[in-house]
Amino acid sequence: MTIDNDSLRSYLAAIAFRFSYLADGLNDSFANFEAGNGTKTPLEILRHMTQLINFAHLQFEDFEEPKPKELDWLGEKERFLQKLKDFDQALANGARFSDKLMSAQNLWQGPLADVMTHVGQLAMLRRLAGQPLEKINYWKAPIYDFSER
Repeated sequence: MTIDNDSLRSYLAAIAFRFSYLADGLNDSFANFEAGNGTKTPLEILRHMTQLINFAHLQFEDFEEPKPKELDWLGEKERFLQKLKDFDQALANGARFSDKLMSAQNLWQGPLADVMTHVGQLAMLRRLAGQPLEKINYWKAPIYDFSER
């Protein structure tokens, strides 16, 4: 299996759109919502999502980043979207996948699938927190445009 940068960029845009749609209008009261039974808070999930995107990006470009300082919900939201944008830009500039650590298949089924799963978890937690999303047809949704950020 190989990595097609255009397909990966499309997937990153889908993540960005779905996340932006669900995160619109949310604040720290949602960020710290506890569903119980040891469930991670939305803020903890979002921080993990950022780590996953960074990890995936590192499979294309080698960069060093100090351990980030923890931010509130809005700061973490912006950081996550910026990390997606940075990854997208690297792919647009022709960054190539390095299979030193994992195979292309592992990249898709590992960090990239995990991020999309967490987007779904955040949507579910939003409903449990009493702030359900309005229905949307993702198939007909606009493609997220990183240049508008």
